[in-house]
Amino acid sequence: MPDLRIANHDSSVVISAGRANNPQRMDEPIQTSETKPHYIWPRYVVAAVLLGVVLAVFAIYKEANRVKQEREYRIPTTEK
Repeated sequence: MPDLRIANHDSSVVISAGRANNPQRMDEPIQTSETKPHYIWPRYVVAAVLLGVVLAVFAIYKEANRVKQEREYRIPTTEK
């Protein structure tokens, strides 16, 4: 249940709901002194993706060299 406070100021009644003595508007987010948590798992995800890219490039390079060597390899034909 919200904290309702009624205060008399200069013969007028002011009703506030939980934000007493807070100059922020109701549509502004409440600023806290807490810092955002620093997550470590995104670093591992980025590292895994980069490692996967490097390994894929290396595998494609090795496979391209293997295909190139197979094409260059010729069985000598005997001419009569």
